[in-house]
Amino acid sequence: RCARVDAKMLQHTVSTLNASLLSEQHPLEGGSEDMKNTCDMSVAVGIGDPLGTIFMKTDPLEGLPVLMLFFVITYIPKLSYNPTFGSLSKVKEGYPIDGWPIIAGISTLLKQFYPSNAKSLSAEVGQFLYVSVQTSITRR
Repeated sequence: RCARVDAKMLQHTVSTLNASLLSEQHPLEGGSEDMKNTCDMSVAVGIGDPLGTIFMKTDPLEGLPVLMLFFVITYIPKLSYNPTFGSLSKVKEGYPIDGWPIIAGISTLLKQFYPSNAKSLSAEVGQFLYVSVQTSITRR
């Protein structure tokens, strides 16, 4: 029973520390090591958000939006909307993919880079859809 109370107290303490650090102008003066310890504690007590975690910041990659566009164009025909699950699911049983991991992966990948990559990908997907619709209308 004592361990259960201590675990709850630790969880609330880490949650309060996390909330206070997010509201301060200069969160930790100890540097990145203190931030890493705080993040590790948050994940250990179960209040971390793995989909919202930014692991690193890098230089902009010029070809990333185009590469992601080709990935989306390749795998979207292999998925269809399933109203029972309310998400994308594979069309054929033999496909080793599913909609949720692809969407979570693309989202996580785009969060790791500059927001301009996500905007470029959205613009290119929109352009692809526009051209596809125009082509299908012209053929009729």
